[in-house]
Amino acid sequence: MYPKCVVALLMLCVLPVQADWLEIPDGRRANGEDSIEVINLLDGTLKFSLRAASRDQLLCRARGVAQKQSPGVYLYQEAGSQCVLRLSAQADRLVAEDIGDFCRALYCPQKASIGVRNFKLAEPMPLTEQINGGW
Repeated sequence: MYPKCVVALLMLCVLPVQADWLEIPDGRRANGEDSIEVINLLDGTLKFSLRAASRDQLLCRARGVAQKQSPGVYLYQEAGSQCVLRLSAQADRLVAEDIGDFCRALYCPQKASIGVRNFKLAEPMPLTEQINGGW
């Protein structure tokens, strides 16, 4: 038999450790006319600013501070409404999703919608006034 300290060491090397490898790094990302900017705040929340363009060039704009739900997953819920935006890191992309399509009434003109928007995580750009201005 192995001594207890060797068994404990083997368990540390073999058992997976909970890692926050799917976090959302700070920065700006764009996909066509869509863009999102994110900043991780010291309290574990995520400040964001999202611009989502529709086919008719109508622009949805949402921003706020999302609460962390699990590693790489944040939810923003507009007070007093059913609007919930889910921001998540999924493999190589950042996904912004309007859960239930309720945020369109608050952040989008006419027939525009946020829906689900994808951004490449590996291609951050410098932040702009989109996230810093007017807070």
